[in-house]
Amino acid sequence: MFIYDEIKTAFDYYNKNLFNNELPECVLTLTRQAKTKGYFINDKFINNTDKKHEISLNPEYFLEKNTQKILSTLVHEMCHLKMVHIGHSSKSGYHDKKWAEEIEEEIPYAKATILQGGIQQLVELRKKGKKAHGKEFYILSK
Repeated sequence: MFIYDEIKTAFDYYNKNLFNNELPECVLTLTRQAKTKGYFINDKFINNTDKKHEISLNPEYFLEKNTQKILSTLVHEMCHLKMVHIGHSSKSGYHDKKWAEEIEEEIPYAKATILQGGIQQLVELRKKGKKAHGKEFYILSK
């Protein structure tokens, strides 16, 4: 089985079990991009009759991360797809309060902590050695 087949299998599994098969098909890619484990792009591939979103995972992280963390990145990007699919899209790459609420609704065992202090609060938490673990997300909000 090729890596793309495995990623597609994981996408289909999580779409069925976490998102009730509500997510549309998208293009799954592997892209090396500095400082990111993965990303989502809305309507990346467009032709005369069709639009497709893209979810990309960075294979550079495959060697240093375990399978759970790779799949966690996939689900994280699927949450971005869900937000676009329901008509809510925040600024590119940002996680707002609505995004956090959707994660907690879709993934009951996820914990999304909303940081009202923005990036400075996140920097302070990191200086104290606090990081998100597993299905925990820090959400920057204004």
